[in-house]
Amino acid sequence: MFKVIPILIIIAALLILFIQTPTWRAISITTIAMLTVIILVDGTAYSRIEAYHTALKLVDLKNYIKK
Repeated sequence: MFKVIPILIIIAALLILFIQTPTWRAISITTIAMLTVIILVDGTAYSRIEAYHTALKLVDLKNYIKK
């Protein structure tokens, strides 16, 4: 995920530079914006999942100690 999306962003940026038609430039700008949002959401989701997993481990450990 974090390897493919930056490559796609670079390709879209190159399209902006080399293709002069307004339609393709708009498509490239929209693609860059969409992929940026996707990578930001995915990055924050990963950290939330990691925090949730740590909390579950702590709950499991507390339950194990009580037994």
